[in-house]
Amino acid sequence: MLAVFTLLKGEYRAHVLRGSITAMEERIQAAQAADSQSLKESAHFRQSAQSVVELQRFFRAPFIAHELLAELSVLKPDSSAVLSRMTLSESVNKQKDGAKMGYEIEIVGEVEDLAVLTEFKGALQSSPSLNPEGFIVVVDESLGRRDTNTGIIPFKVSISLTTETSTKGGKG
Repeated sequence: MLAVFTLLKGEYRAHVLRGSITAMEERIQAAQAADSQSLKESAHFRQSAQSVVELQRFFRAPFIAHELLAELSVLKPDSSAVLSRMTLSESVNKQKDGAKMGYEIEIVGEVEDLAVLTEFKGALQSSPSLNPEGFIVVVDESLGRRDTNTGIIPFKVSISLTTETSTKGGKG
C-alpha cells in the first residue's frame, strides 16, 4: 500500500508540474508576443527619432531671418544706399552621394556711388553672420542702368550659401 501511495504521490506531483510547466509556457508565449510587439515599436520609434534628428540637421538654416535683417541693417552703408527688398530662399540640390542644402539671399536697392556698393559687398563677404561654418559663401552683384536725371544706380546683391559636404541619404 505504501508503494501505491508513493506512486500516486509521484504521479500527482508530475501532473501538477506538467500543469505548471504548461501554464508557464503559455505565459512565456503570451509575453513573447507582447515583447516582440514592444521590440517592433521600439525599433520604429528609434527609426522615427533618427529621421527627426536627420531632418533637423538637414533643414537647419545657418541663420535666423530676423537676426539676418538686423545684421544687414548694421552692414548697410550710409544713407547714400537704399535697400528696398530682401528675399531668402532655400533649395535642395540632389547629387549621387546625397544632397546639399542651399540658401539664396537677394538684396535689391539703389545707390548713388559705386564705391558705396563695393564697400557694402565687402562688408557682406566678411560678415561672420553671412559666413556660417560648414557653408561655401558666394557674394555677387548686378547693376542696372544709372538714372541720368538722379544719378541713382539700381543694384542686386546675391549671396549664395551651399553646404560644403554632401549630406548622406539626402537627409543629414
